[in-house]
Amino acid sequence: MTADGAPAAAGSTDRLANKVLLELNRFRNDEVTHDGTATPASAEVYGGYSGYDHTERDKDGHDITVGTTTESNILNITGVANGTHDLKAFGGYSAGAASGLGEQYC
Repeated sequence: MTADGAPAAAGSTDRLANKVLLELNRFRNDEVTHDGTATPASAEVYGGYSGYDHTERDKDGHDITVGTTTESNILNITGVANGTHDLKAFGGYSAGAASGLGEQYC
């Protein structure tokens, strides 16, 4: 993967944990090819995706909500499966309230 990615969650600080759940948002500079002849796992496909905002501290130590701009993504779709309808295709998608979108291509 050549895209810029960012972990959506910091994970656990418990050093005895035997697993960590981590979600990765592919949000910038990516090119994805969706095989339209295969049934997709969901009714939506994305070239780039940022799932939600995150919290950071400003210079004064206050928590602030920061969004991620999803930009410069390309979604290619090859073929269409029989019976496919209502497939939603996005060059990029930002779900966070403080997030933004740059140029996207589909």
